[in-house]
Amino acid sequence: LSTVRWEGRMNRKVLKGRSVYFSGDHNSQGVQSLLDLLQHYQWERIMFLTGIGIEKDSDEMLALLHAVPRSEIHLTQTPFRGKSQDDYGAAAQSVASFHSSPTEALTFCLNRATEKDMIVVTG
Repeated sequence: LSTVRWEGRMNRKVLKGRSVYFSGDHNSQGVQSLLDLLQHYQWERIMFLTGIGIEKDSDEMLALLHAVPRSEIHLTQTPFRGKSQDDYGAAAQSVASFHSSPTEALTFCLNRATEKDMIVVTG
């Protein structure tokens, strides 16, 4: 089992010298599973880059991410049925940033991150 790879779950890529993990957690149960996995990682600051679908419970998902120590949440609008900034309502006020483009959001996080930080793209 130690050699099993679950595509879409904490896939690591190095971009601009920074580790970026891609994890397709698209509901609250998936985010909870992500939090369980994160217990095996270390970081100084963790940046969650997430876009949440219109039909998903963004309040619960964001509450789970906010509970992670030394975390920042950066929202984006995903191109397929993703919530706009207005769709997030008050929750959009409690995040570090909102970007209409996922590429713009990732670039923003990469430019902020240090080698001790962790970037997790999820949602």
